[in-house]
Amino acid sequence: PPRRREKGAERMPPFAASRVLMMAKKKPTSIPVKLLSTAGTGFFYMTRKNPRQIQHKLQFRKYDPVVQQHVMFAETKSYKR
Repeated sequence: PPRRREKGAERMPPFAASRVLMMAKKKPTSIPVKLLSTAGTGFFYMTRKNPRQIQHKLQFRKYDPVVQQHVMFAETKSYKR
């Protein structure tokens, strides 16, 4: 048998049970940074860095196709969101 509601009980609208609260999005922890070739060719790589864990500027030895050899790439610019 179906359940009977007590008289005077508040009835919830059908859409209220499935309503989800929208929360604000968190700021991203990692930011994009530009690694520029130290060979002076203008070639660059884009990567991401978490400034909370890595405070110093990034430096990597990567391949530069303009001079066709591995050279140092240093962080030159970070893009804040």
